[in-house]
Amino acid sequence: MKQKRTLIVMILIGACLVSLRCKKQGPPPKSETPPTTESPTSILWGSPLQGVSLSARSQQNSYKLGQDIEIRVYVRNLGDETALLLTVGTFLYNFRLALFDTDGKPVPKPDSVVELEAALAQQEMLRTFRRSVKRIAPGETKAGYEIISLNEWFTIDKEGSYFLVVMRRLWSWEKGFLISNVVNIKITKD
Repeated sequence: MKQKRTLIVMILIGACLVSLRCKKQGPPPKSETPPTTESPTSILWGSPLQGVSLSARSQQNSYKLGQDIEIRVYVRNLGDETALLLTVGTFLYNFRLALFDTDGKPVPKPDSVVELEAALAQQEMLRTFRRSVKRIAPGETKAGYEIISLNEWFTIDKEGSYFLVVMRRLWSWEKGFLISNVVNIKITKD
């Protein structure tokens, strides 16, 4: 029960911090827009935690309403020792996504995602998940570490600018998590 409350509090704090960051900064200046090249050194990164940083970027700057939005996640080790990331079961247990609309309001998630997140928060499914450890050598960058189809995780039903932040636990959510850069995604009708 205590772990459930801690996880929920951490998610809410992370969402609040991201919301405040998006409202203060607004859309990133053009020069900070993630480039379309595959070079991991030319993209924006979130602040490092224990020598590891996370980056998320959209494959393009603008999408049509209903078009599949693919987000690529990179992780890099800036430290002197091998970084260990525990992976347990599904994407949702290892990552959290926060998407906000132009007004800074959280974008709703489909019922199926909400139900799965609730089950994971109660840790009902954890016993059945396979566990593995991702090792990242010093100086190593894992390009395309995860690829996210944003449309599967959020109900994006109107045009406008959206702001995404990806969070990834290191070993456990209670021991800290990485927060990516803010990704600006523009949705148009045509």
